[in-house]
Amino acid sequence: MNADPQYFTNPVKIDEMSYREAIELTFFGAKVIHPKTIKPLYNSKIPLHVRSFLDPSASGTIIGPEQDKEYVNPIPVFVMKIKQVLITLSQPDFSFMDEESLAWVFEIFYTLNMKINLIQLSALNLSVSIDVPEHGVLELIETLAEQFEVKYNDGLSLITIRHYTDKAIEKEISHRRVYVEQRTRRIARFLVKHEWK
Repeated sequence: MNADPQYFTNPVKIDEMSYREAIELTFFGAKVIHPKTIKPLYNSKIPLHVRSFLDPSASGTIIGPEQDKEYVNPIPVFVMKIKQVLITLSQPDFSFMDEESLAWVFEIFYTLNMKINLIQLSALNLSVSIDVPEHGVLELIETLAEQFEVKYNDGLSLITIRHYTDKAIEKEISHRRVYVEQRTRRIARFLVKHEWK
């Protein structure tokens, strides 16, 4: 499906998808398959047939080699990652967020085994979004506070729209409070206040 029906209305089944597309979507949080499943299949050129456990006889999705048609008017694909924390670091003396500062910050995340889902950098601030861990957020914040002013927001969700359109963004984002927004050629990402059902 192009979206998880738990979070999005009217999802559409995708009949064919490339290995590359599947890896991108699983990296952003799509949960049907694990990202590391795709690489050995790609290496051996083995197609993956994904089907429903609820209705195994229904046609599913074939994940295989790149298709030229894939990027001709592709449908938007939506991925939701809930339980996100936005942590914003600022230099207390108004100095720049330079390479030395960034290296120290990323070493802390690596040491505490916390995966960063989104990064936003400006001259004076670094903002990162992470999954809410079962343990360790306070330790992380206390450690980061040794060198930075730290602010954080919890209760957030990260919405990724691959092959986004203005209409798709309007539908999913216009009614939400956005904390961080990023766009590239094919991907738009929004860190938003989560609306629990």
